[in-house]
Amino acid sequence: MEICYHDPHYTTKWISESLCHMLGFSGLTQYAEITGNQCAAFILPEDYELMCRQIEESLERSGSYEVEYRIRRQDGTIRWVMDLGKRATEQEGEEALYCFIYDITEKKEQELQIQKANLDMKRQADILTQLYNTLPCGILQFTPTHPHRILTANPMTWKIYGYSREEYLQLVTDPFQMVLPEDKVKITGLVEGLVLDGGNISYTRKGRKKNGEYLWINVLMERLINADGIEVIQALYTDITDTKKLQLEREQGQLMENNALRVALATAYQLIIHINLTQNSFRSHISDDYFGEPPSLKEGDYDQLFSRIIENSSPAHRELLQKTASRESILAQFQEGQEEVYLELQQADAEGRYHWVSIHIIHIENPYSNDVQAVSLLRLLDQQRAEKARQEQLLRDALTAAQAASRAKSEFLSRMSHDIRTPMNAIIGMSTIGQLKLDSRQQVKDCFEKIDASSRYLLSLINDILDMSKIESGKMTLNQEPFDLAELIHELNALIYPQALSSHQTFEVYHQEPLERSYVGDVLRLKQIFINLLSNAVKFTPSGGRLSFGIKEEKRTNGFS
Repeated sequence: MEICYHDPHYTTKWISESLCHMLGFSGLTQYAEITGNQCAAFILPEDYELMCRQIEESLERSGSYEVEYRIRRQDGTIRWVMDLGKRATEQEGEEALYCFIYDITEKKEQELQIQKANLDMKRQADILTQLYNTLPCGILQFTPTHPHRILTANPMTWKIYGYSREEYLQLVTDPFQMVLPEDKVKITGLVEGLVLDGGNISYTRKGRKKNGEYLWINVLMERLINADGIEVIQALYTDITDTKKLQLEREQGQLMENNALRVALATAYQLIIHINLTQNSFRSHISDDYFGEPPSLKEGDYDQLFSRIIENSSPAHRELLQKTASRESILAQFQEGQEEVYLELQQADAEGRYHWVSIHIIHIENPYSNDVQAVSLLRLLDQQRAEKARQEQLLRDALTAAQAASRAKSEFLSRMSHDIRTPMNAIIGMSTIGQLKLDSRQQVKDCFEKIDASSRYLLSLINDILDMSKIESGKMTLNQEPFDLAELIHELNALIYPQALSSHQTFEVYHQEPLERSYVGDVLRLKQIFINLLSNAVKFTPSGGRLSFGIKEEKRTNGFS
C-alpha cells in the first residue's frame, strides 16, 4: 500500500514495508534515500506519461482509477504491477491518493503469450486462406451422396475453365457438370467407389474451357472429414495442358526418331533381327537389297532360323558360327560380361554364290523383365573386302617402292663415302706439302689453291649427304639432356676469342645472377647457334670494335627456369 500526494511527481506520504520489499528496498529509509519519496523514480519512464494520463482521466470521471504499468526494482529487474487508487482529502485539507499495488508479472506474461499465440494463429489462418485462394490448382468439396452438391471451391476451380466467380457460381451446380459426356460414366463410378479415409484416386481427363478450347486436367480425389467436421469428397484439379502437349510432342518426336533410326539401320544393314534369347524367339526386318534368300517368317523360333543360317554359310565357317552365334553361346558370353559378339564369314545367296558378311550381335538392356534380349545386325562386306584387298595391294606396292628407295639411298651413301675420301686425301696431302714448302711461296700458293678446290668439292658432297639425311629423317630432333653451363661458356670463349684477337677486337663475356651450374637442353644445337651468331659478330665488326656476350635467365616457373 501507498499514500501519495496528488502532485505532478506523486510524492510519497506513506509506504508499506511490503511495497518497499516488492520494489527491492530494504526499508523505508533506503526507499526515501534513493527515490526521494517520488513514485516517478521506480516507474519506467516510457510508461510514466501514459500512466499519469490514465490516472487523471479516471479520477476526473469517478474519483478512483485502475492502471497497469511497469516498475524497475532496485536490482534492475522489470515487473508488471496493477495500481488501484482512490482520491481522498486528508484532515489537513490536502488531497491524497490511497493506492493498492499488486505484482501481476506472471499474469501479464501469460496474457502476452496468449496474445502472441492468437496472433500466430491469425497469421497462419491468413496464410492458409491466401494459399487456398492463390494455389495453382483447383480445390473443390462436394457432398458424397447423390445428388452431389458443391460445398466450397477456390478461385482456381473456375479460373482453370476460364470462368469468373459469378459465372461459375451461377452456371455450375453439379461437380460433374464440366466433365465431358464420354467420361462421366467412368468418373462417377470412381467417385461411388470412394470410402471414408480409404485413400485417394487419381486420373487424367480431357475438358473444355468456356471459349471452347480443350484442356487436360489431372484430378486427385479423396473422401474425408473437412475442417467443419462434415464428410465430403475433396477433388484437386491441376491444369496439365502444357505438360500433355509437350508429352505428345515428345512422343511424336520419338516416333519420328525411331522411324529415322529404323530407316538408317535398314540402309546400313541388310538384315536386322531382334532376339529374345530367353524365350527363343525373334522378329526380323529385311531390307530390299538383301542378297540371300530371306527367312520365310518375319518372326518365330530363333533356333530354327539359326539352323537355316548355318546351312547357307560356307562350310569353312560353320564351326565358328556355331561356337559364336548360337543361342546357347550368346547367352554364355553375355553372362560372362561380354556385351557384343562380332564375326565375319561367307554366306551363299539364292544362286549359291558366296558373299562376305558381318554378323554383329549386341546385348540390349531389358527394363521390363528378366528376359535376355539382343539385336543381330547383318551387313554385306563384299565392297569393303574388295576395298581392303585393294588397300593391301597399295601398301605392298608402297613397301616395295620404299625398299627400292632405301636401297638406292644406301648405294648412294656407299658411293659418297668413297667419293669423300678423294678430296679429303687431297686436302691432307696438300696441307702436308704446304708445311714442307713454306719457303717457296709459289708452291704454298699452289697447295692452297688445290686445298681450296678440294674443299669446295667436299662441301658440295657434304651438302648432298645432308640433304639425303633430311629426306631420311623428315625432321630434326632436339635432345633434352643436362649440360654444364660453365663448360659451354668456356668452349665458346676458346673458339671465339682467338678470332676476335686476330681481328683486333675486344671480346667480353658476362652473366647476370641468378644462374645454375647445370641446365637441360640440346647443348650441341646451342653451340651451333652461339658460334654462328658470334662468328657473324666477329665477321661484321670492324677492327678495334667491341663484342659483348651476355647470359641471363628470362624467367622461372615453379622454381624452374
